[in-house]
Amino acid sequence: MSFERVPEELRTDHLAIRCMIHEYEPDLCDGWLTSVEIDPSDVKVDGYDRIYFADHIPTECPECGDRVLEYNGVEVNFHA
Repeated sequence: MSFERVPEELRTDHLAIRCMIHEYEPDLCDGWLTSVEIDPSDVKVDGYDRIYFADHIPTECPECGDRVLEYNGVEVNFHA
């Protein structure tokens, strides 16, 4: 998935983050969920339509290690 701009759902001071692998492979993860407080400037899109998060925002599930996460309902895939 590519992003031309930061989605409106991510322009907030709070992110609800959930691992998506549970929907595809329920045996691998129980659907890890967390939330973090952010500054809206912590989410950026580069010139290649890729989204970036500040270092304190998780980009990998700590339970299964997968990198397909949902942020406030927006699915982001960090796999190359």
